[in-house]
Amino acid sequence: IIKEPAFTTLRTREQLGYVVSAYVMDFGAGRGSPVSTLCVSILSKTHSPPMIEERSKIFLANFLAELSGTSDEDLQKHKASLTTKLLEPPKRLSAEFAQWWGEIQYDDCQWER
Repeated sequence: IIKEPAFTTLRTREQLGYVVSAYVMDFGAGRGSPVSTLCVSILSKTHSPPMIEERSKIFLANFLAELSGTSDEDLQKHKASLTTKLLEPPKRLSAEFAQWWGEIQYDDCQWER
């Protein structure tokens, strides 16, 4: 839900950096005490880190307000779309590698799947 608005707002409209992404990282899921964090990543040669941090916080606050006003019907559409995407098998080895690398990197394998 946040990936496209983050890219459109922070990269296209505000032109903060060439590389802009937003994603969720989960830690500890394999150990029974999961912690999730929302990450906004911006690579910029033209804006200072404090400026990028400030604009990211403003974007997140605005996005939260927008998300709070989203209808249940729209959320169900996003949920169905995400379910379809998650159930689709990787098309390339690199995509499958990326899917599992986080668990390997952080020694956080979920063996009870």
